[in-house]
Amino acid sequence: MGFKENADPLPNDPSAYTDIDYVETWKGMEECVDQGLAKSIGLSNFNEEQITRYLVLENCRIRPAVNQIEVNPNLNQKDLIGFCKEREIVVTGYCPLGRAAQSQVTPGYPVSTLLDQKVVEMGKKYDTFLQISLGIAVIPKSVNENRIQENIQIFDFDLDPEDISYLDSRNTGQRIATLVAYKDHKYYPFR
Repeated sequence: MGFKENADPLPNDPSAYTDIDYVETWKGMEECVDQGLAKSIGLSNFNEEQITRYLVLENCRIRPAVNQIEVNPNLNQKDLIGFCKEREIVVTGYCPLGRAAQSQVTPGYPVSTLLDQKVVEMGKKYDTFLQISLGIAVIPKSVNENRIQENIQIFDFDLDPEDISYLDSRNTGQRIATLVAYKDHKYYPFR
């Protein structure tokens, strides 16, 4: 989805939208690669239909390297992850544990993984917790240097099958990042 050049970064006003096709924007990003201004380019919050529009209709010369999407137990996105893997697009998941503060104060907001007692117990059991069982890159949020270092040390354990099953059972399809203010944009990805 695009916004007019001088629009606020997160406008709630549909008049801030632009109808510039994201395929046109992608071609501009390919030019950045051609000029040596970028090594790889990728997508964010693209659904299967939008990705297919690039790949099947051959609208791109350079394949997307990554699709950054929300992934957490409430929204595990296994179908989209599989779709991307089949097309050699790396998936990077954001909000892997949800947002605890917002889920406590916003009615109808998905319950954060961090507030689920069984998940807390898993964190203690494994001394860490991330969605690495899905085979994706994950972006945990932290400003604490020690926590950032801990987040890097994630390849020394495997989740037990019953723990994976429990996490899968939490998949309600609820998004944290709904971008609902943009739902009327013609390229809104969460229909």
